[in-house]
Formats: sequence, C-alpha cells, structure tokens
Amino acid sequence: MTTYIMLMNWTEQGAKNVRDSPKRLDAARKQLGEMGGSFKAFYLTMGEFDMVAVVEAPDDAVLARFALMLAASGNLKLRTLKASRNSPTARSSRRLGEAPGWFFGSRWSHSGLTALCRRTGRPAVIECGEGRLR
Repeated sequence: MTTYIMLMNWTEQGAKNVRDSPKRLDAARKQLGEMGGSFKAFYLTMGEFDMVAVVEAPDDAVLARFALMLAASGNLKLRTLKASRNSPTARSSRRLGEAPGWFFGSRWSHSGLTALCRRTGRPAVIECGEGRLR
C-alpha cells in the first residue's frame, strides 16, 4: 500500500454545511475502504489547511479516483502528496547527514534534491535514480 497525505480546505459550500462534516467523513472512510484503501489518521487543523488526512491506497489510480470523488462533492478543495518512508529519495536524503557540513534550504525536483551547504553557501546537487545515490 502507498501512503498519501491529503491537505484539505472547506469550500464556501463545505463551511456552510460544516455540521454534516462527520457524516461526510464517515462516507469518505467507507468509500476509500471499498476501493481497497484506508484512513490512517485524520486531523482538523489551524493554519493554511482546515484538515489533514493520512491515507493508504493500493495505487495512484485509486487515490486519484478517491480525490476526484471528494472534490466533486463541492465541499472541499484538496492537495494530495505521495509519501514514502523508504524511497530512493528518502534513502539519499539520509546520506546527507554523512556529508560534510549541514544542509538547508532544500528544493525537490524530478532530478533529485538541491540543497545549500551551510558551511560553504554553495549549492550541492544530489541526483537519485534507481535507488542509488549518484
């Protein structure tokens, strides 16, 4: 199963119908379960997002269908992030701690991680591919 983080905000419609929110959450849990996934955590939050959910789904296509179903209700606007604890990128970023100096100001891209070295202030590019640090 793949883990996803869903960052959600109520739309104007969703805020007007906030009293129905627990019922909508129960319906969403049931729907994702029928699609082969599950909710691992759900939080009401203060700040940029109104709600955060950690969910698991069998694949990206299932999660995309689930996200579209939620958005089609008109009650939510959402962003979905694919999360991984053991991806090539995660393994590579752990190796940063072994490199000289501290890294900060990181930016992820399709080619890897770009970071600034605190000691030198110069960019350090770490490229990831096929589970190996290059």
